[in-house]
This record gives sequence, C-alpha cells and structure tokens, in this order.
Amino acid sequence: ALYADAAFDPVRAMILAREPVRPERLQADTFQRATPPSMLVDDVEGIWNRIAGSDDWSGFEAKLADLEALRLARWG
Repeated sequence: ALYADAAFDPVRAMILAREPVRPERLQADTFQRATPPSMLVDDVEGIWNRIAGSDDWSGFEAKLADLEALRLARWG
C-alpha cells in the first residue's frame, strides 16, 4: 500500500524511466513470481517451527532453492 500511495509516484516514475542494465535477467523465473523470495522473520520462524515440530526440512530446502535461483538470476 505504501508504494501505491501518490507520494511514491515521483520515485516510481524515475524507476520506470530507467532502462535495465541487463534486461535478459528479468526473464528469470524468480523475477516472474508474484512476490520475491524473502527472509523475513516470520518466514524463518515458520521454517524453524516445521523443523522443530516434525523434523520437516522441506521448507528450509525450498527456501535454499529460492535463494539459489535468486543468486543465479542476479549473478548468472
């Protein structure tokens, strides 16, 4: 909601006016997602709760895969 506010319009206009340095990177799957990978406290706590509660490491492995995809998209 913060970025949808009219006060952000000048910043949005400056961002959209720029040309990407390496536009091919924008085709990576990680940049096509509705939301970017994150490491917010809630994300990490949720992963840890599944590990601690039922030895379920799938969320951790999925997070590592997300971060690796982001690294590859950025650095190739």
